[in-house]
Amino acid sequence: MAILDGFLTSISGFLRSKDAAQLQMYLRVEPPLPEQFTQLSQELKASYRNGDHLERHITKLIPENDDGKADEGDVWPGFLVFMKEYLEFWREVNFDDLLETHSQLSGLVRYASALDAAGVVLTWYTALA
Repeated sequence: MAILDGFLTSISGFLRSKDAAQLQMYLRVEPPLPEQFTQLSQELKASYRNGDHLERHITKLIPENDDGKADEGDVWPGFLVFMKEYLEFWREVNFDDLLETHSQLSGLVRYASALDAAGVVLTWYTALA
């Protein structure tokens, strides 16, 4: 679980510091990708087949602040939902099946709209929309 823990801890830090550039670099969806994403995918397949278990792990490492304000670097519920969907994408993606990959990316776009509503626009989201 070392890869996932490090990934989520980094994401949490980027949110707190409002580092959009680093957040964008971490939330990748297409090749070519660093080896870390292959390892992340393998770890998710091995240890997080259950979506509820994955969701609990995400909220443990990226806790929602009850007074959360996205514009101040706090985590908001829509982001946590998106992170679960994003990690499920990495758990399930098979880039050799382009039709299924397109379908999975379309699902991510729906959840990314929650980020957009909170004022966080990611470059890849606008490219996919």
